Amino acid sequence: MNRILKNEILNRIEQPCITGGWHEVSGEVTANAIQQALNKYCNVSIPYLGKPIILDEPIVLSSNNHLKADSRQVFLQGPTSNMCLVRNEHIKDGANGPADQNGRDKNISIEGGIWHIRTNQQCYTDREESVKGAIGAIILCGVEQIALKNMVICDSELCGPAGLTDSSYGIQISNCKNFMIENIDFNDNHRDGVHVNGPAAFGCIRRIRGEKMGDDMVALNAWDWNTSAITFGTIEHLVVEDVAGSGNEFRLLPGQKLFDDGTAADCDIRNCVIENLSGIYTFKLYAQPNIANAETGANDVSGSVGKVENVLFQNITFAKATSAGFHGLPVKGLFEVCADCRYLFLEDIFVQNTVQQCEQLDLRLMNVGPLSAVWKNGSDNPDDWGEVFDPDAVCSADEIYLKNIRFAGTAITDLNLLTREVHMKVNPDYPKTTPKGGTGYGMIKRVYVE
Repeated sequence: MNRILKNEILNRIEQPCITGGWHEVSGEVTANAIQQALNKYCNVSIPYLGKPIILDEPIVLSSNNHLKADSRQVFLQGPTSNMCLVRNEHIKDGANGPADQNGRDKNISIEGGIWHIRTNQQCYTDREESVKGAIGAIILCGVEQIALKNMVICDSELCGPAGLTDSSYGIQISNCKNFMIENIDFNDNHRDGVHVNGPAAFGCIRRIRGEKMGDDMVALNAWDWNTSAITFGTIEHLVVEDVAGSGNEFRLLPGQKLFDDGTAADCDIRNCVIENLSGIYTFKLYAQPNIANAETGANDVSGSVGKVENVLFQNITFAKATSAGFHGLPVKGLFEVCADCRYLFLEDIFVQNTVQQCEQLDLRLMNVGPLSAVWKNGSDNPDDWGEVFDPDAVCSADEIYLKNIRFAGTAITDLNLLTREVHMKVNPDYPKTTPKGGTGYGMIKRVYVE
């Protein structure tokens, strides 16, 4: 069934159509020259110039715009820029309600180039920072028919002094459908590589490479923090394949968006195929409150744990199990679940550690239930501390199918070794000792293993 699903997804993706010839930008190649050429010719190519192109303003792609650069050509974020490198024209902010589906940009592609953003610089869509959740080197929001391929994206000190805010995603896709993202290398990236915000449908992300990203290699965030998402909604019919690197995480983040006017939007994740991955040490399937809530006094949380349904994980290799992830946060499962999940298929999962080594790390293949960890916000005062996760969350996993699960080459079928229900308890000694704990729990219902 899921093999058929993959083929159906790939067959239904409408890729960009490039008509007419290419116009090569010549002479003094600046951001303004590229923009003028795009406005006039639509299809613009940039040769290798032997020197970087400085982008003090984003390159803005309208419908039917296609940008192609020599694979060696370097683009640098301007030394005083707080903006992304490339974006589409009609960014539609979904912070206050469901994403607008009218007036969308269509038929856009970017190929080639080495794209540098300043280390620790948050990249907005404009100088006024009008869209608070926009934080990508390349930002596409509200677009149909997208191709991004054969690119290198880097955090780099070549762009000037380090920024004063936070690192940015490599690629941020929001409220998009029919997209193909392939052959992307991330170098020294300090945040998510490919970050997808819902609503999103009919996309393929493949042949992605990156070492120790410092965050998620790929993030499918249907729900998300209001400081790092432009839109919110269901993600469905995606294929993610051939992703490799080392020391990375992968996130599926469902939930329910609560808008300020009291309305809500379900942000589910369903009908996805994720296969042929290595270099990931944990897959995170849970809604996570905004880590800055305690510091800012905000209440940026999901209205529910969210739903994940009909997702296949196949041919996944875990090179090295760990009980501590980025920032030392706990890892209890190779697949960490705190969402209402149904029809999860884990097939051909290869863990290079023995099952006994994973037990010593207090690690299971699938850990179902909440986590607890304190974020101290750089303070010794417990009044300033916040909870990273939601230790009071309640979730369930049902209709879970495990097939060919191997630890150090040995097939394991004992569910007691593979799965665990978490029943959180409140820590009576908090804040003298941490974590704080809570009252949440996970429920594992029907599981089938072969």
